[in-house]
Amino acid sequence: MVATDTDGFDELAVPLDLLLTRPVFGLADRIAPNLSWLRFARNLARQPRTVGSRAANLGKELAAIAAGRSDLTPTKGDRRFADPAWAGNPVLKRTMQAYLAANNTVGQLLSDAKLDWRDTERMQFVLDFVTEGLAPSNNPLVNPVGYKAAIDTGGRSVVRGLRHFVTDMRKAPRLPAMVEPDAFTLGETVAATAGSTLFRDEVFELIQYTAHVGFQTACHLTIP
Repeated sequence: MVATDTDGFDELAVPLDLLLTRPVFGLADRIAPNLSWLRFARNLARQPRTVGSRAANLGKELAAIAAGRSDLTPTKGDRRFADPAWAGNPVLKRTMQAYLAANNTVGQLLSDAKLDWRDTERMQFVLDFVTEGLAPSNNPLVNPVGYKAAIDTGGRSVVRGLRHFVTDMRKAPRLPAMVEPDAFTLGETVAATAGSTLFRDEVFELIQYTAHVGFQTACHLTIP
């Protein structure tokens, strides 16, 4: 078979496709049930033995965790469980290990579903959103860092946290803010430079920005 210039185009186009489409859709659209969910469930339903095996292995691991015989540990660099209490406190250790076991099973099931790259990307985002949100490190009633901060600040950290939570929930998108609204100032902490459009069509716009001294010229993709 004769190779053509379009061979492997799908693989090369994946990063650009994600770059262009991810900012367009809001969080709700990206996690809402869709055909990717249906294909994920359908593919797993066709493999009852595999799903049953994963469930059985999870049950065995949870039993080992309850008995204190599990060797599950966070991956190197997982800062969520960096506090020594996660390993030193028997209850916290078992809570962390149970979460890790369930998280590993979810990842295995996604791999077992054998979805195409588009569905895999979508379901990976949804599953990561759910599993990361359910991490015990995100639970203020469990996370030892929260208790230590409350003690060190005389309870002020709790008051600040509640205030930030109320502020975040009062306005869209009603998610925890990553930075303060006034954390950046245009022209000071955020660069401001002239630019010109190199190419534009109905899909995207390519802009070339004028380089500052000591910096290379940058290009940026935007959706019209």
